Amino acid sequence: MAPREAGRGGLEAPLLADALRAGVRSAGTAEGTACPSAAARPLWAVTLLEGTAFVIAMVPAFSLRFRELAKAEGLDAAATAVMLGRLQAVRSAVEFVATPTLTFWSDRTGRRPVMLLCATALTLQMLCLALARSLWAFGAVFVAFGLLSNSNGALEATCIADATEPGASRSLAFGRLYTVIGAVMVVGPLVGGWLTSIDGRVPFFAGAALCTGGVFFAAWQLPEYLSEKRHRGRVLRRSSSAEALGGVLRGSPSTTWFICASVFSALGVGAFASAQVLWLREVFGFDSRGVGSFLSLNGLLLIASQGVLLPRLLKAFSGREARLVQLGLLWTAAKLAALGLAPSTAWLWAAQIAGIGGSCAVAPLRNLCTKAVPESHQGALAGTVSGASTAAQVVGSVLGSQVSPRHPLEGACRVVPLRGRGGPLRGRRVRLQRGNP
Repeated sequence: MAPREAGRGGLEAPLLADALRAGVRSAGTAEGTACPSAAARPLWAVTLLEGTAFVIAMVPAFSLRFRELAKAEGLDAAATAVMLGRLQAVRSAVEFVATPTLTFWSDRTGRRPVMLLCATALTLQMLCLALARSLWAFGAVFVAFGLLSNSNGALEATCIADATEPGASRSLAFGRLYTVIGAVMVVGPLVGGWLTSIDGRVPFFAGAALCTGGVFFAAWQLPEYLSEKRHRGRVLRRSSSAEALGGVLRGSPSTTWFICASVFSALGVGAFASAQVLWLREVFGFDSRGVGSFLSLNGLLLIASQGVLLPRLLKAFSGREARLVQLGLLWTAAKLAALGLAPSTAWLWAAQIAGIGGSCAVAPLRNLCTKAVPESHQGALAGTVSGASTAAQVVGSVLGSQVSPRHPLEGACRVVPLRGRGGPLRGRRVRLQRGNP
């Protein structure tokens, strides 16, 4: 691959001109590339609005609403967990097909119209989920709108790749994106858990209202991150673009390995996340507010890791980002093992906090995946990575749903919350041998 022109800025000329006309300037980074903070502010704002709307409606409201509908149809906790895992697997399979199509389309038509379409579809999805009265309708809506889902952040990743040069500046830009996501994860679960305690449908209506605001803001403020030169030059068909990307990956084995690392990471995290809400509720007796508080801690830790820990680690591992990714992935694996062995809620909270460093692998890994790929194929690459990760989540969701009624590491025993007169006695476990009521 031919090297980029020396001294070229991190932003494409049309976008940089738009930013300068808006009266903002980009500050330089240590590598001499332009920092995308000014031009990317609308992207952060749109991500914050739409992400918060999505989390309010989906975490933990989606799982708890599904549980309500399943209980009304006579399903027990174990059958509900299996059905929920399978539903999430089907949704992931739909996204696996749709995400590469959306990113290829954004390479040809631009990022902005595709992001607006996905945001509008998300608003309609929330409204339809709120109005669904049966388990079948609820699941059908969830699966169908996966065709226009950007929940995996593939389009945001292409915008960042369009606006930055490979290296530490791109890692920091991804870190800022995940900081925004961390803020979303702080507010969303708390609000969603509180609204769920009022009525299972309220979070979906609230999310739809907030997402509508995000659509209008994006239509008003979101710029086009795909340069006019590339926009006019996108005459390749999807098949030829995919072939070109395949050639790039064959010429860069390290990029292929980094994509594989992303896939296996998504597999492991997906297996846990698919049944996390039901696990917290059934094993530890968390109510909707308790689940929301626990998940909000994830957001606080993500903000701290991306805003405080990641810049220091990037400096310490300068030129050795692959080592930083390895450290972060091992850190995450240790955290998940500790959560699976948690005998009490105190252990649960401690393991979650101790795992703060694991998320520092995400931003450098996304940078390494995009580093050797030319600008013309960034959309195709984002679709490939997100699609492969989504496929891993399909497998992870099925695996997680199959073991969720049991202890995560002890499949021979069934784990249930211990209950007394005052309700669940949190922090205690009871292991019942098979056959016991």
